[in-house]
Amino acid sequence: MKDAIERAGTLNKTNVRDALETTDMPQSLLIMENGRITFSVGVNYHEILPKTFIEQLVWNTTTRELKPYVIYPASMPGISSFKQEDFALPPDYEPGTP
Repeated sequence: MKDAIERAGTLNKTNVRDALETTDMPQSLLIMENGRITFSVGVNYHEILPKTFIEQLVWNTTTRELKPYVIYPASMPGISSFKQEDFALPPDYEPGTP
């Protein structure tokens, strides 16, 4: 958003929206389909294409910390080894319990 406002040179909604549509910058916090932050264009689109990943939270009884681990997918654009752990049920899990 900061980049779009700076390129628009104004806070005018139409100008900022137009600047957003022409955004093309390296991915940062989000991992994108094409490795770059770009927006789709067209009527009411204006969407980005982030890659989806799944994390599992695991409780470490020794350190008493909850830590996230990526369990899907195995790789991402530009990241050959992305997956950190396989999905695992908690050791005390019993089927049919909450």
